[in-house]
Amino acid sequence: MDGVGRCGRKGGKEVLARFRLEVERRGLSNVMVTPNGCTDRHDHGPAVLVDPDGTWYCGVKPDDVPSVIEEHVCGGRPVKRLACPD
Repeated sequence: MDGVGRCGRKGGKEVLARFRLEVERRGLSNVMVTPNGCTDRHDHGPAVLVDPDGTWYCGVKPDDVPSVIEEHVCGGRPVKRLACPD
């Protein structure tokens, strides 16, 4: 490992929990929140993938989740400040 750390150690579990909470709180029955394995984005984790459009977010913090849900999942507008570098 490169010393940067994996997503779990950078708050990935908390991000996952916040996504689940926000989806439930908003009653979004058409949204599925699932954990994923390593995405090999150690420098930019925690990483989040929003499908079906395939948008990757990096460095996501629990406080970023409401923006991703509101702007992207509900509004269809990706959150540019969280977009992963190519």
